[in-house]
Amino acid sequence: MIRFDNWVITGAGIAPPRQYDNLTTDFTVAGDIPEGWTWELLVQAGDHLNVIDLSLKNGMLSVPLTKEMLASSGIYHIQLRAAKDSQTRHTNVLQLFVPPSLSGDTQWPVLPTAFSQALEQLQDISRHPPIPGKNGFWALWDSETNTYQDSALPLPEFSAYQAAVEGGYTGTEEEFNTMLANGVTADYVDTAIFGAMERSY
Repeated sequence: MIRFDNWVITGAGIAPPRQYDNLTTDFTVAGDIPEGWTWELLVQAGDHLNVIDLSLKNGMLSVPLTKEMLASSGIYHIQLRAAKDSQTRHTNVLQLFVPPSLSGDTQWPVLPTAFSQALEQLQDISRHPPIPGKNGFWALWDSETNTYQDSALPLPEFSAYQAAVEGGYTGTEEEFNTMLANGVTADYVDTAIFGAMERSY
């Protein structure tokens, strides 16, 4: 585990993962992590550079390490980068040694890992469209908790279910909400909702 203290990271006594290890180790940073910042891990191994998004949970920064992140053996230079509004701040650079493995065909990622992470999150959200919440607001999918969370976006007076009925849907509201949450009828629901709402607004 990496320790964070006043924008300085240290890593004494770390047992590093090996080259090509995949999803068996989390990179974790503990300490007095300032709130309100978004965090990235900058990694350089030889001429290769990678940028990895970090999640802040329970006061610690973490990310599961993949074989692409560990495609090279040898000395890794790592640094944390944080952003808030127009501010950007870096920690010191720390060196870690990743021992080699005898086999593996994974290449260093062509695009930064942060790009792939963002794409996966967008795909996850697209599989979970917004659903009507219980308090008059839309419930939006949270990829980190894998649950729907109430948002600050109010539901229209004309509900999504009413829009779907007007567009030809014949099931119950409970069936509709279940299918909407599961993304089973995403194309149909989109057409029915937007078609009906266009006629209503």
